[in-house]
Amino acid sequence: MNSSFGFKLLGAAGLAATLFLAACGGGGGDPGAPVVPPTLKLMMTPNIGGLTMQAGSFAEPVKISGGQKPYYVGSTSAAIIPTLLDDGTLHVQALSATDPTESGDTSSGGASIWIQDSSYSQTTLSIPVSVGSSSGGTTAPPSSSFTVIPPTQLLSEGSVGTTASGAPIAPSISFLLINGTGPFYVNLPTSVGGIPASGLISVSPMAITSASTPLQVTLVATCIASNKTVPLTVTDTATGNVATATVQIQNTDPSNDGTAGCL
Repeated sequence: MNSSFGFKLLGAAGLAATLFLAACGGGGGDPGAPVVPPTLKLMMTPNIGGLTMQAGSFAEPVKISGGQKPYYVGSTSAAIIPTLLDDGTLHVQALSATDPTESGDTSSGGASIWIQDSSYSQTTLSIPVSVGSSSGGTTAPPSSSFTVIPPTQLLSEGSVGTTASGAPIAPSISFLLINGTGPFYVNLPTSVGGIPASGLISVSPMAITSASTPLQVTLVATCIASNKTVPLTVTDTATGNVATATVQIQNTDPSNDGTAGCL
């Protein structure tokens, strides 16, 4: 991913701040510390200190902005599925009550959601989340039709980290099935722009017995020469209803577009 643009902005801002202080005869602090414009800082609006939910409910508590895209989002608990919508809205689905014994839980019955940007320093925001088992709160979206949410998600080429052995970790996203009966079956197109869809992404599971099971999509291709759009079709076999979603695969590193095997 090319972050030179971000460095140029930071450098320009730092120079402007230095000239201003020199002209005013002021200053102080570390003269070598970079000045980061507020618009470049990863932030959430509103800036909440935590989130309380009920099992089976969803919430859209904040919008994420600033920093350097793409953003990555995850949860310390399997009971909480966070996704970022195209406009930066954080969508949170609470599948069940959080388990206080799970690794990463921040308090009894609580866990946390993290959001990370792609800047050099990889700024991370964290939101403590507690999910109770009783009914209440905001339940499924106000629609009686079978739906996949969010309808569109972004996958960017590259890795999101490495394993303990040093192997790259491919980026992945999750979709949720709403108002379905099940079992469900997922269909991928045979090809996208002449490229087998299975060579771009993997979907797990392809057969889903319960709507509470998130649909996981992982980027398989390690090099993307141009943006790709992969449609997903999910069929509720009990009712015959069909819902669709879209995976947008983004080319974030044009420098490797001519590499052999780049799709």
